[in-house]
Amino acid sequence: MGIYIGIALLALLWMAGYQFGANSGSPGNGAAPPAMTGSAPTHNAGPQGAELHGPYRVERVVDGDTIIVRIDGTNERVRLIGVDAPESVHPDAARNTEEGKEASEYLNGLLADGIVHLEYDAAERDRYGRILAYVYDQDGNMINAALLETGYARTATYPPNVKYADLFSEIQAAAREEGAGFWGTGALGEYKYVD
Repeated sequence: MGIYIGIALLALLWMAGYQFGANSGSPGNGAAPPAMTGSAPTHNAGPQGAELHGPYRVERVVDGDTIIVRIDGTNERVRLIGVDAPESVHPDAARNTEEGKEASEYLNGLLADGIVHLEYDAAERDRYGRILAYVYDQDGNMINAALLETGYARTATYPPNVKYADLFSEIQAAAREEGAGFWGTGALGEYKYVD
């Protein structure tokens, strides 16, 4: 069953014309702001014509959906658009979960080479000052989509950043149907989003 879903996702991405590209820019200058291991699924490469910025060095993984990236000499907190992983470092310790720690470790494994490219959407930053981005590894694999596909995160759509909302919903539906990652344990169904 998994192979058929993978083929269907490949077909969708092929129809969308996905391929890797690169560009650079940084926030604030009028340009767009800039234990478990894994590898990103290879079919989630950036779309043709996407304006990717970087390469940037990952300083550290904060949790399953937030990283610190070095951009123009400044460490910037980057929140992955469209995904939400269980909590692992929330100030209210009661909200932190073992699944959150696992998601953080998995993201750390995906970013083991330490280099990323970023793609921005309509809103460059959130109310906390974090850069909002689609994150790509050096091979052009979209990390946001990889987290959804493997069941380490679920969708979290906040307009105006909806560029890949439909694609993310399709990826999540397939992961949920397969029981991938936390969908198989029921943890994502029980988890409540915390901003």
